[in-house]
Amino acid sequence: MAVECEPPAETGFSASVGEAPSAVGALLDGDGDGVFTTSLPVERGTVQGARIDRLDPISDEPQAPLVATTIEDFGPVLFDEDKTFEASISFCDGDGGSGGGPGTLPATGGVSPIAVLAGALLLAGGLLARRISR
Repeated sequence: MAVECEPPAETGFSASVGEAPSAVGALLDGDGDGVFTTSLPVERGTVQGARIDRLDPISDEPQAPLVATTIEDFGPVLFDEDKTFEASISFCDGDGGSGGGPGTLPATGGVSPIAVLAGALLLAGGLLARRISR
């Protein structure tokens, strides 16, 4: 997920797969380039929902519960091969999100085929490198 400008310090992002969900992972920006990523294990041949959420505390108190706001819901997806999902959000207006907070996030638009292909190639390379290192 591409994040423009600086999100509030207490804001987090997560990706989930499945209705319950069956797999959840924090989206992290390890190199500070504004691109938050994660990988989730999913059984091949299954159809499951995929979603990217913004997580914000409900108050300023330490360890306050988080409220999740969906940034992008990809709906039911057939996991017959490695999949890459992309979304974006902007915090450039200075008020915690383009729409002014949870529930009013900006539209992320569609995923271009080139971006999907590039993401799939990166994911496949990472999986291959992981298998080789084992």
